[in-house]
Amino acid sequence: AKDIVDASIEAGLGAIAVTDHNDYRYIDLIKQAALETDLVIFPGVEISTRDGHLLAVLDPSKSGSDIHTLLIACGLRDEHEYGEQTTVCMFGIEEVAKIVVECDGLAIAAHVDSPKGFLTTVGVGEARKRISADKAIMALELVDGTKKDDWQEGKIYPKARACVQGSDSHSLDSIGKRSTWIRVAELNLAGLRQAFNDPKARVRFVEEYDPNTSRSFIERLEITQGFLGGQTIFFNPGLNCIVGGQGVGKSAIIEFIRFALGSNSKVSPIEEDHLGKLGALLKPGGMVSVVFRKSDNTRFQISRTFDGNRNPVVIHQLAKDGTATDYPLSEWQRYFPI
Repeated sequence: AKDIVDASIEAGLGAIAVTDHNDYRYIDLIKQAALETDLVIFPGVEISTRDGHLLAVLDPSKSGSDIHTLLIACGLRDEHEYGEQTTVCMFGIEEVAKIVVECDGLAIAAHVDSPKGFLTTVGVGEARKRISADKAIMALELVDGTKKDDWQEGKIYPKARACVQGSDSHSLDSIGKRSTWIRVAELNLAGLRQAFNDPKARVRFVEEYDPNTSRSFIERLEITQGFLGGQTIFFNPGLNCIVGGQGVGKSAIIEFIRFALGSNSKVSPIEEDHLGKLGALLKPGGMVSVVFRKSDNTRFQISRTFDGNRNPVVIHQLAKDGTATDYPLSEWQRYFPI
């Protein structure tokens, strides 16, 4: 177990899923070996169904006993058969995926484009189409990464699907030979579900991902007066929504961001409504500042004072040490029009 953990860390992996064939007995050994490391261990299993192999992955807080419970639910009760690839459970892949979800797990169709994947084992086109669209199956594991975009955009079958790659390793030297970058706030099952629901933004194969760049996002918003005056609002870089009850300021936050970034509407009634809200919520003389991080990790502070007329914009580029230097508005407009 320690060898597997060490090889995973050496390969630069942040997490692995332990997915022995129809077996649970090695999971806790690897979890124990990883205790003093940063490697995240997802308990899992590769289940042989009538329609091909299916990966079941549970949250890192779970253990081998939870996978054992899952195997029993799938009809695999005889421990003498555990670990045998030739052992096939009594259910089809869709039924097993449903059982995985009922056991609080995440189902991934295993190596769909290779032997024992459902594209090979299921001969009827309509059945393949149905399996590929099954809601309980959250992602497809591909061996041929060149087909990722076709699957993800629904060009192979009508339903667009998230895709992943894994080493499917059976030896130490193959650990990490194929892997997937996944953008999550936290490496747990909820994070994986979120990523698979938004694969275009959150899932990358190794050859298409540059770890030295990231997505552009707004770090924080500051308001000097009026409604939400004196507040500093921090944003999660992994989310694109504002959640809150009625009247807490969700719409006001959007209006303030629009104002600071100069995202004005060309529709007169909408723009008049925007300026009217600023007059009521910010009041003349109020300043809004947005700290914005570009994809190359450079940071800018865009400040705008509401005066009901020119509403001048001031832009500073922020250094790592916290110092700020003036940044020409003309240069900023090349990237983000104000």
